[in-house]
Amino acid sequence: MRKMFLTMATLLLSTAAVAHEDHVGPNGGYTKHLGSVSVEVVAKGTQVILHVRDETTEQPLSVNGASAKVVLLAGGKTETLQLRPAGPVLAATAKQPVGANAKVAVTLTMPGRDKIPAATFDLSKLLSLPSAGGH
Repeated sequence: MRKMFLTMATLLLSTAAVAHEDHVGPNGGYTKHLGSVSVEVVAKGTQVILHVRDETTEQPLSVNGASAKVVLLAGGKTETLQLRPAGPVLAATAKQPVGANAKVAVTLTMPGRDKIPAATFDLSKLLSLPSAGGH
Protein backbone atom coordinates (compact mmCIF):
# COMPACT_ATOMS: atom_id res chain seq x y z
CA MET A 1 0.00 0.00 0.00
CA ARG A 2 2.79 2.42 0.92
CA LYS A 3 4.65 1.60 -2.30
CA MET A 4 1.52 2.32 -4.35
CA PHE A 5 1.03 5.64 -2.52
CA LEU A 6 4.65 6.65 -3.20
CA THR A 7 4.31 5.72 -6.86
CA MET A 8 1.11 7.77 -7.21
CA ALA A 9 2.68 10.74 -5.39
CA THR A 10 5.72 10.60 -7.68
CA LEU A 11 3.53 10.52 -10.79
CA LEU A 12 1.43 13.45 -9.62
CA LEU A 13 4.48 15.52 -8.73
CA SER A 14 6.18 14.80 -12.05
CA THR A 15 3.01 15.73 -13.97
CA ALA A 16 2.79 19.01 -12.05
CA ALA A 17 6.45 19.72 -12.77
CA VAL A 18 5.96 19.15 -16.49
CA ALA A 19 2.95 21.47 -16.47
CA HIS A 20 5.16 24.35 -15.32
CA GLU A 21 8.17 23.59 -17.50
CA ASP A 22 8.31 24.37 -21.20
CA HIS A 23 6.19 21.75 -22.93
CA VAL A 24 4.12 20.90 -25.99
CA GLY A 25 0.68 22.45 -25.57
CA PRO A 26 -2.73 21.08 -26.56
CA ASN A 27 -2.47 22.73 -30.00
CA GLY A 28 0.93 21.18 -30.72
CA GLY A 29 2.85 24.39 -30.04
CA TYR A 30 5.68 25.43 -27.76
CA THR A 31 4.23 26.42 -24.36
CA LYS A 32 5.79 28.50 -21.58
CA HIS A 33 4.39 29.85 -18.34
CA LEU A 34 4.83 33.61 -18.18
CA GLY A 35 3.69 35.12 -14.93
CA SER A 36 -0.06 34.60 -14.58
CA VAL A 37 -0.53 33.16 -18.07
CA SER A 38 0.53 30.20 -20.14
CA VAL A 39 1.44 31.07 -23.74
CA GLU A 40 1.51 28.54 -26.58
CA VAL A 41 3.18 29.58 -29.83
CA VAL A 42 1.94 27.75 -32.92
CA ALA A 43 3.51 28.40 -36.32
CA LYS A 44 1.65 27.06 -39.38
CA GLY A 45 3.07 28.14 -42.69
CA THR A 46 3.11 31.93 -42.53
CA GLN A 47 0.67 32.10 -39.60
CA VAL A 48 1.91 32.82 -36.07
CA ILE A 49 -0.74 32.07 -33.45
CA LEU A 50 -0.66 32.61 -29.69
CA HIS A 51 -2.99 30.62 -27.46
CA VAL A 52 -3.23 32.25 -24.04
CA ARG A 53 -4.44 30.32 -21.00
CA ASP A 54 -4.65 30.99 -17.28
CA GLU A 55 -1.44 29.72 -15.67
CA THR A 56 -3.27 28.02 -12.81
CA THR A 57 -6.40 26.56 -14.41
CA GLU A 58 -5.03 26.21 -17.98
CA GLN A 59 -8.40 27.48 -19.24
CA PRO A 60 -8.28 29.68 -22.37
CA LEU A 61 -8.38 33.41 -21.66
CA SER A 62 -10.25 35.99 -23.67
CA VAL A 63 -7.82 37.92 -25.87
CA ASN A 64 -10.24 40.86 -26.34
CA GLY A 65 -8.14 43.98 -25.81
CA ALA A 66 -4.90 41.98 -25.78
CA SER A 67 -1.96 42.62 -28.07
CA ALA A 68 1.34 40.96 -28.77
CA LYS A 69 4.49 41.86 -30.60
CA VAL A 70 6.51 39.02 -32.03
CA VAL A 71 10.01 39.22 -33.44
CA LEU A 72 10.79 36.27 -35.70
CA LEU A 73 14.34 35.19 -36.47
CA ALA A 74 14.31 32.62 -39.24
CA GLY A 75 16.78 31.81 -41.98
CA GLY A 76 18.97 34.74 -40.98
CA LYS A 77 16.11 37.20 -41.47
CA THR A 78 14.23 39.16 -38.82
CA GLU A 79 10.60 40.19 -39.04
CA THR A 80 8.43 42.01 -36.49
CA LEU A 81 4.72 41.21 -36.33
CA GLN A 82 1.88 42.81 -34.39
CA LEU A 83 -0.53 40.07 -33.36
CA ARG A 84 -4.19 40.97 -32.96
CA PRO A 85 -7.20 39.08 -31.62
CA ALA A 86 -8.57 36.59 -34.13
CA GLY A 87 -11.40 34.81 -32.36
CA PRO A 88 -10.01 33.05 -29.29
CA VAL A 89 -6.33 33.59 -30.24
CA LEU A 90 -3.84 36.30 -31.17
CA ALA A 91 -2.56 35.94 -34.74
CA ALA A 92 -0.58 37.53 -37.54
CA THR A 93 0.81 36.55 -40.91
CA ALA A 94 4.54 36.60 -41.65
CA LYS A 95 5.98 37.42 -45.07
CA GLN A 96 7.62 34.01 -45.32
CA PRO A 97 6.81 30.60 -43.83
CA VAL A 98 7.98 30.26 -40.23
CA GLY A 99 10.36 27.31 -40.25
CA ALA A 100 10.89 24.70 -37.56
CA ASN A 101 14.21 26.33 -36.63
CA ALA A 102 12.80 29.81 -36.04
CA LYS A 103 13.21 31.73 -32.83
CA VAL A 104 10.17 33.71 -31.70
CA ALA A 105 10.43 36.53 -29.15
CA VAL A 106 7.05 37.40 -27.64
CA THR A 107 5.91 40.50 -25.78
CA LEU A 108 2.30 40.16 -24.60
CA THR A 109 -0.11 42.61 -22.97
CA MET A 110 -3.37 41.34 -21.49
CA PRO A 111 -6.04 43.54 -19.90
CA GLY A 112 -6.52 42.74 -16.22
CA ARG A 113 -3.24 40.84 -15.92
CA ASP A 114 -0.05 41.94 -14.22
CA LYS A 115 2.93 42.65 -16.44
CA ILE A 116 3.65 39.50 -18.40
CA PRO A 117 7.36 38.83 -18.89
CA ALA A 118 8.69 38.72 -22.45
CA ALA A 119 10.00 35.35 -23.59
CA THR A 120 11.81 33.66 -26.45
CA PHE A 121 10.60 30.38 -27.94
CA ASP A 122 13.17 28.32 -29.88
CA LEU A 123 10.95 26.27 -32.20
CA SER A 124 13.85 23.92 -33.02
CA LYS A 125 13.43 22.49 -29.49
CA LEU A 126 9.72 21.71 -29.93
CA LEU A 127 10.24 18.04 -30.78
CA SER A 128 12.34 17.47 -27.65
CA LEU A 129 9.82 19.05 -25.24
CA PRO A 130 7.66 16.88 -22.99
CA SER A 131 3.94 16.77 -23.56
CA ALA A 132 1.95 18.07 -20.61
CA GLY A 133 -0.85 15.60 -21.22
CA GLY A 134 -3.68 18.03 -21.69
CA HIS A 135 -1.93 21.12 -20.37
